[in-house]
Amino acid sequence: MNRILDNLFPCLNIVTMLTLTFLLVSLPVVATSQPVFNDAINPREPNFFTRGREQFEREIQLLLNKSRSPVDTPLKISPQQQLIQEQLVPLEQPQVLPNNPHESND
Repeated sequence: MNRILDNLFPCLNIVTMLTLTFLLVSLPVVATSQPVFNDAINPREPNFFTRGREQFEREIQLLLNKSRSPVDTPLKISPQQQLIQEQLVPLEQPQVLPNNPHESND
């Protein structure tokens, strides 16, 4: 078992050193390359923000126009439902309950 471990450690040592060397050599190349998200910060189109603002304004106008449009069919309440609602209205008012006579008032 010791012979296997004695042969294994030098191999692992060599692999580790080669990997570290490769990473250290390639690191400066990766660091100098331009990041992918740079176009998001500095867009290539000169009117990028103007077009975005115009599109945003159009979307707002569309939403405002939709909310102003009249409703095609108004809500209809049946007479039976109206009667039930009128009966329930008094029950929606909070009622003051009398004090419990068994409770002590300190």
